[in-house]
Amino acid sequence: MREGFAGVKILYKNHMICIDVKEVDSCTYIFYTHDHERHFPGEKLLRNSYEKIYSIFTGNILSINRLYEFDKKIMIMPTYAYSWRDPDYHPREKGSGFIIKTDVTTYHTGDSELIKEMSMIKDLFENIYVLFIPIEGRGVFTPEEAGELVRSLRPSIVVPIHYEDKRKLYLFRDLSYVYSQVMIL
Repeated sequence: MREGFAGVKILYKNHMICIDVKEVDSCTYIFYTHDHERHFPGEKLLRNSYEKIYSIFTGNILSINRLYEFDKKIMIMPTYAYSWRDPDYHPREKGSGFIIKTDVTTYHTGDSELIKEMSMIKDLFENIYVLFIPIEGRGVFTPEEAGELVRSLRPSIVVPIHYEDKRKLYLFRDLSYVYSQVMIL
């Protein structure tokens, strides 16, 4: 992950699970949260990988809050992700987050703010091991909101993403480290 961006790659056994990446060569499965330029490279760049792409808007179309099985050991569920403060920027049902359940559970919130639908995640998935969360505050979580989700979910590890302002990073870290191991990549 480069600073300011939200793309991540998760290696599970011999599978590379990629979320919001632009270089897709090593990916077994490719998931996109929404179609903004910093997250999605565009249809033309992905022609050769189309069968590996999953999202709510392109490739193999997924439905929000439905659990999908990949290779018997990988379960993926798209989740709601949107901005209630700026609904034109991240409208409801135009983007998603992803919960990835393997031996551990990982949650990539997508570009979202703290929304009511996130209150169900702890009920559906008891232990979130890794949480990837945007913290910049422009159409996504503010550091304070992100800290609130960390306090609620209490993941073992939280990785702040999608930020450029280091002050926001340090504020988020200071609000979250008592509930979770904060990993800064």
